[in-house]
Amino acid sequence: MDKKIIIAMGGIFVGAFILGVVFAKQEIEIPTPQDIAVKGVMMEVVALHDDVNKAYRIDVEYPQFAGAMDGINRQIASYVNEGMDDFKAIIEENAKARKATMLIGQEVPEYEVSPFTFVVTWEPKQINERYLSIILRVDAYEGGANARRELRTFNYDVVREKEIVLDDLFPGDVGYLGKVSRYAHDRLVETLGEINGNEVDENMVTQGTAPTRDNFRNFVFDESVIDLYFPKYQVAPGVAGEQHVVIPRQGVW
Repeated sequence: MDKKIIIAMGGIFVGAFILGVVFAKQEIEIPTPQDIAVKGVMMEVVALHDDVNKAYRIDVEYPQFAGAMDGINRQIASYVNEGMDDFKAIIEENAKARKATMLIGQEVPEYEVSPFTFVVTWEPKQINERYLSIILRVDAYEGGANARRELRTFNYDVVREKEIVLDDLFPGDVGYLGKVSRYAHDRLVETLGEINGNEVDENMVTQGTAPTRDNFRNFVFDESVIDLYFPKYQVAPGVAGEQHVVIPRQGVW
């Protein structure tokens, strides 16, 4: 399946046709995606698409980068593939449980009325000869009342060939976590209050922005700002969804 993917970075638009990976029940066809150059970095967009299986639908896209970036490529691919495997295992278990609770003589439908879905999208913050900074989002429906929504960020120093953690963006500042915590807490109280008419779960915000590395593990960055991402349920009830705080890299404290 051909897909046209247009990536915009720093005012430069790069167009390319990406061949998708189409999964059928009995046959798997895996064409090689075309390379795309984004500010000096060669990359591929892997596209996995399955709308043949009547039990579920899969629609996945994620990047892979050329050069000495096997580590970050494995992390990205593993995150997607493990999530897809978990999705299939969950819907299989749910189907078994549903059949086990059917009444005697009750006909068990072969498929759900609405198919289960597993969707992965990605968004770049920056892709250049020095840094990679991207976010992947998972939207999965495996049955029940609510869809599962997750996110994960990936940051990589191309020159040093190493993963970037938040500590690296605050060199020499041993107290940066406390500052980030206070800033994120105050911004979230403000934005969640605007959304919910001043109804804010202060306890969730406080716990979700406590000064720990784990609370701020999801971020992307460029030369101007750091974008902090908080997945569903981390700082607010599920109905509020994903939350986002932008921290300027200069003059914020």
